[in-house]
Amino acid sequence: HGTTQGCLLALNDLRKEGMLVRRHLDLGCGTAVLGMAMARLFGVRGFAADNDSEAVERASSNIRENRLENLLKVFLSEGFSEQTLRSQGSYDLIAANILADCLIMLASDIARFTTPEGRVVLSGILQTQEHDVVKAYEDKGFFLQQAYPVDEWITLVMKKKREE
Repeated sequence: HGTTQGCLLALNDLRKEGMLVRRHLDLGCGTAVLGMAMARLFGVRGFAADNDSEAVERASSNIRENRLENLLKVFLSEGFSEQTLRSQGSYDLIAANILADCLIMLASDIARFTTPEGRVVLSGILQTQEHDVVKAYEDKGFFLQQAYPVDEWITLVMKKKREE
């Protein structure tokens, strides 16, 4: 799908740019494709979470099939409601391929759990919705680093501004 393709292009570019990732999160993980990609690209432990129990079961199965159990743990969670996700502190990289309205609703929590100068890869956004999503994240201290248009979709890489 165009949204997944945009995310994978963005993650690959972040790896090429040499981004240091100590902890990552695939929020709204679905099948955990993005979580597995981050685990492979950056070689560090991370988490995946979804609010749908069937998605969590499928993600768990995919993680096992790809032998990534040591690098990626999956949780049933509505946003950051699961205690383990919150207790990890902040994340250097968060990928969220969900609907634009949900991304806007989660902007405060995503900002709270992103490290200073961390990145978020946002997708599930129609190109006509780009402005609203960018504005919501700018209001929370991010700036647009890169956009990846694929068909009618757009994936955004937002970087958190260094706190003064």
